[in-house]
Amino acid sequence: MFKLSLALTSLACATAASAALAGDLCETTSARKHIDDAKASAHAAGYTNIVRMGEYQGCFEAIGRYNDGSVFEVYIHPTTLEIVKVKRTT
Repeated sequence: MFKLSLALTSLACATAASAALAGDLCETTSARKHIDDAKASAHAAGYTNIVRMGEYQGCFEAIGRYNDGSVFEVYIHPTTLEIVKVKRTT
């Protein structure tokens, strides 16, 4: 009986921990803005060569290229339209 209780407790803890790690980058309960507004926000911040817009982990995602050819990924909060993360790859 003790082994079963220990196993169930371990499983519950592991499940709770994985759920916490899988949280969205841009969690929100408010109304989301339109994706075109997010693109305009990225343009205003200087990310003008956008080739694709989408959604990732609850954020709007703008993907494009810098003038030197490297790729940027800009993550924009869907309600505040603030840039929350920028990733650059060469």
